[in-house]
Amino acid sequence: MASIRNPQTHARVYLMTHHTIGRKTDVVDTCIATPEISGIHAAILWNGDHWSLRDLSRNGTWINKQQLVPARNQELSVGDEIRFGRPGNPAWRVESLEPPTPLLLDEDSGEATPVGNYVMLPDRDEPEAALYFNPASGQWLLESLVHGLAHEPAVIEHGETVRAGGRSWQLFLPDHQRPTQELALNKLDINAFQLQFDVSLNEEHVSLKLVHDQLQADLQRRTHHYLLLHLARCRYQDQQKGLDEQSQGWIAMDVLAQELGLAHNHINIQIFRLRRQIEEAVPDTIDAANLLQRRAGEIRIGCNKILMRKGEEVLETEQV
Repeated sequence: MASIRNPQTHARVYLMTHHTIGRKTDVVDTCIATPEISGIHAAILWNGDHWSLRDLSRNGTWINKQQLVPARNQELSVGDEIRFGRPGNPAWRVESLEPPTPLLLDEDSGEATPVGNYVMLPDRDEPEAALYFNPASGQWLLESLVHGLAHEPAVIEHGETVRAGGRSWQLFLPDHQRPTQELALNKLDINAFQLQFDVSLNEEHVSLKLVHDQLQADLQRRTHHYLLLHLARCRYQDQQKGLDEQSQGWIAMDVLAQELGLAHNHINIQIFRLRRQIEEAVPDTIDAANLLQRRAGEIRIGCNKILMRKGEEVLETEQV
């Protein structure tokens, strides 16, 4: 992730995709409170390929002691020294020019961790919460994984603090200035796909495919597919009983853990692996936020298009 170093505080400053620098505290991303600095003095920009610096000031901006032409972009390089307002002012050093990515900034150590679209906190081994991006709404959500808590996922904005396992992080979203409708990608909800399970006769092997029109993603055989299969069977059984869609498939976490012979933490780890596998298989196609749904102490598969094959037995849910 791109960053520059503050010469006075020595703090690392991570860059927004359109990062402004100037004297107006309530307007810019990084404030330099000295008289020769303009309200909005300069901007550092990501164009999808590289980072550039643009001077927007009255008193000038310098890269490596060379004054910039006002309002003209100058491509940056790692190690560049930037001075604002006067050529003799302290130099801000360019430390990294990686593409922009969401980060979790540890509030104790200051360590920055890039985050994908789904991360378990404080770690994968003992997860207490899941932070994930919902492309349908363009929002980041924090979901509790602590057994028995009934809270709905909370919306987390840029700069807000996330806490889990006695630790805390600040969420850094480099493109948070863009409107939500621009962030929301044109993805298919997981419900647009049929989940097709193929189960061996001894149930030791479960393969999974996601199918929608001409699109097909073969997720092959994975241990965590059995968890999803078990939840799919619960939903199918409730549908056969005539339960309404809102009531189908819910199972208490205690019961699920007992039936699968898994601890709650292991179930949460398998959920993480499922979501990550789908994200990696078809990253630009599926919004998998509703793959699994939770409520107070219960969980269910969120999909209603399911096909299960085991030998000659074929079970298929009615598409609601």
